[in-house]
Amino acid sequence: MARPRDRAVAVSLAVVAAAVVAAAALLVPGPGDGTGGGGPAPELPALAAPEPYGALQRARARDRELLAGFDPGDDGQLVLERFRTFNRLEHGCLGEDREAELHRARNALIAAIAPYTGRAGLRGYRALGRLALERFETALGRLVAAGDDPERFPAAAEFLRPWAGGFVEDGLVAGLLEGEPEGPVRVPAGREAAVRALYLGRWCGFIAPRHPLEEVLHAEDRAVLLRWKVAGSQMSSVEDRLEAVKRLAALDRRFDAHLATGLLYIQAGRLELARLELQTARERGGSPDVERALKWVGWAIQDKERKKAAGKKRAGGGGG
Repeated sequence: MARPRDRAVAVSLAVVAAAVVAAAALLVPGPGDGTGGGGPAPELPALAAPEPYGALQRARARDRELLAGFDPGDDGQLVLERFRTFNRLEHGCLGEDREAELHRARNALIAAIAPYTGRAGLRGYRALGRLALERFETALGRLVAAGDDPERFPAAAEFLRPWAGGFVEDGLVAGLLEGEPEGPVRVPAGREAAVRALYLGRWCGFIAPRHPLEEVLHAEDRAVLLRWKVAGSQMSSVEDRLEAVKRLAALDRRFDAHLATGLLYIQAGRLELARLELQTARERGGSPDVERALKWVGWAIQDKERKKAAGKKRAGGGGG
């Protein structure tokens, strides 16, 4: 199921971005790194943005309502056919010739979408996306059920390819899915809503920027996308995740943006900025997680100062 390496250039860039985030996290001390006489680190709360209760169920209900009595028509079937062609090419794109072929396939898909949306409107385009999502989820379930069976997995991967393109491989790189490109592949518990929203976000990308995400994707689905970017994605830089925090806070007032921002600053090694954000979170009501994060930042700053003093002392002793 793995795509050829030449096709994976974009994914490699995402891996580099993920490595930058991971490297930044190493700039601050972690739990148990209590060198310098400061003792072990207090527990740091995880950066998490859990889905509101029932979010996936509400999304499924919206899908059923949208698809009730839906007929894609010949023009809609043409869009789906060209979507499948694009996905097959995206999965195995090699070299400049194939990149040009992929570009032509994308243009052909967009050319088919224009008259379809002219007739069916954005609601019709949403419904067509839910139809593609149904096919994708069925095929993904078949892939997951295949495990690492050497006969079943390749057949399931081939069945999935026209509906997924490079979604599964990119999902494995990003941490959205778990497993290996050659199997098995798993959807971790609690990730179903994110998989669904990211797939629909990809579908919406074919009519952007003419129709931005806000026009096509339900607010709750957009919030799922942003939660994944803030707390789950291994492909986003700290700066992108900080921007996602702001956008998510505008969609969900229950989301503690100051706590999330403080934890992201901790990952980036910006401890003083983290403390300011967490103090603001405390002033606005606080929570046990805010207090744990503040305790961790205070310990980390003191530990950093102790190490700095110890280093100067060693340097002074060595000079004598």
